Amino acid sequence: MTRQKVLGFVLVLGAVFALGCAPEVGNTGDVVGGPCVVSSECAPDAQCRTGEAFPMGMCGKLCANDRDCPEGSVCTSDGNFCMVSCAGDADCRTEDGYACLERETRGGPAGIAMVCATAP
Repeated sequence: MTRQKVLGFVLVLGAVFALGCAPEVGNTGDVVGGPCVVSSECAPDAQCRTGEAFPMGMCGKLCANDRDCPEGSVCTSDGNFCMVSCAGDADCRTEDGYACLERETRGGPAGIAMVCATAP
């Protein structure tokens, strides 16, 4: 195989892996933050929350404190559930009704964090 063919194969393989892997945390996160209807649409260690507080569903993990949540998320008192950290509404799934709101945290240092959530 020529060097050009090997390089082309490596680039194609890298693109396949990059496109096939969802991010863990964020608006499309399969661990925390992504939309879902059933838990099988989330990562194996996550679950799908649905209902009025979770329009279009949200993948997340149960937690006792922030150490149980992946980087980019915090453990909230909203059902002891990891939720996506945010700095503003643009970080959230606004098209599904989420905004960057203050929520009480569990086991974290601040007690309050900004997360993508819906108004109570």
